[in-house]
Amino acid sequence: MELTEEMLRELELPEEAAERIWQAHRETVDALRAEAERARGEVQRLNEAEQRRAAEEALRGELRRLGAQEEAIPLLTMAALPQAVMAGGRLQNAQALLSPLRRQYPGLFPEEPARPPAAWQPGRSRREAISAMSEAEINARWDEVREMLRCP
Repeated sequence: MELTEEMLRELELPEEAAERIWQAHRETVDALRAEAERARGEVQRLNEAEQRRAAEEALRGELRRLGAQEEAIPLLTMAALPQAVMAGGRLQNAQALLSPLRRQYPGLFPEEPARPPAAWQPGRSRREAISAMSEAEINARWDEVREMLRCP
């Protein structure tokens, strides 16, 4: 049952008493509305925090699957998180999300286990050694490659 001004008038209370009751009722209702609004805000904040945690966890898993260096995973996660889209608790289109990071930072995503560069293999000329290197290896060892190209 809802308290109304009409109901207070029907009780034939003195005007001053009815006004005091009505004022107290409004303050109580306003306080309850404010409390409900704070609770809705807290629920929203907790939901967003859980979604962020789930997105971070999904990104870390995908980065590990792609072979990212363990030390780089926190940095790469921070870089990709603002664009991460989650649906049903799953990371959506992780490949498209992480491909730019793989292109921009190839040294953080080794394609194969570390091995000496082709340039260090005996019996090859410098040009042969460079042509045998992968693009990622050339990028990762750019200073060495540049030095090899300068020498006759």
